[in-house]
Amino acid sequence: MRHSIECKCLGADESCFATFIAAAAEGEREDAMLIATLLVRVDMAPVVASCAADFGLALKRMHLAAPRDITPIHPNNKTLH
Repeated sequence: MRHSIECKCLGADESCFATFIAAAAEGEREDAMLIATLLVRVDMAPVVASCAADFGLALKRMHLAAPRDITPIHPNNKTLH
């Protein structure tokens, strides 16, 4: 599928990477390792999965520490694909 340069939708690659980070952060080590083997050499998968878990947990901490009174910004124009 082709998208314009300004398109802000989530593509398949980004979705796969987000799933990888989420699995690692949630403690689903086997799933994270399996996805990691698709991204890097097999011998590097444990290192990358560990880094993904740290990153995912840091994102969770940032979300929990964020002020609750900030109104989220939602774009008015939505493109359906």
